[in-house]
Amino acid sequence: MELNDFTNKIYKNENFSIIKFGDGEMNCMRNLEGSNCDGHEYSKKMGKELIKSLIYLSKKSEIYFPKWFSKQIDCENYFFWKKIIEDNNLIINYIEPFNILLTYPFNLENENLLNFYLSIKKSNNNKILIGPDRLFGAKDSLKISHHIKIPLINAYNSFDNIYKDVENFIENDLIILMCVGMMSPILSKNLLQLNLKLTILDFGSGLDPIFYGNTRHGQSSTTEVKNYFKKIL
Repeated sequence: MELNDFTNKIYKNENFSIIKFGDGEMNCMRNLEGSNCDGHEYSKKMGKELIKSLIYLSKKSEIYFPKWFSKQIDCENYFFWKKIIEDNNLIINYIEPFNILLTYPFNLENENLLNFYLSIKKSNNNKILIGPDRLFGAKDSLKISHHIKIPLINAYNSFDNIYKDVENFIENDLIILMCVGMMSPILSKNLLQLNLKLTILDFGSGLDPIFYGNTRHGQSSTTEVKNYFKKIL
């Protein structure tokens, strides 16, 4: 599957989900101490829930996982992930690259990412954004019905309240844009258990350069990003 395939799915009103497990999630699943690059703290509770979420999500159709690590780059996480997959007989629907939805230079070399965003904007389905207040500009630009605001740091500590807020909007064919940090797979699992006819898009930091500013090393500059996305802004 490539990005254009997902764009076509949105136009055809076919449900799917893209959910990321990166180094932060993996470190948390391994019960390491510390926090990820955004300052979200790891916890044993979240680590256990992430493993449960991976097992559940991987057994559902039309759920895709951006592949981010390799044996050569991240040996410990690679073998930990491999063991979970083998122990639970999981089949992972990988897509590449890991940054498929993010505003990195290689994604701005063609209009595939722009077209994906345009498909979201043009969709007549209800859409909600779950993310920090600083992404408020996405609501009008992408014609989002509701913005459920979450804490910028350690949003998992407010998981129950966030889930209850989102639960009120669940309906068939709802498109959910997630910018919630490491709890994304957990929240996705819980929501899909309520209703499988959802499209969940784990944007991570992908909306930051468009509606806030650069928050990751290697992201395209704000000027480049705004010029690229001028059709939706």
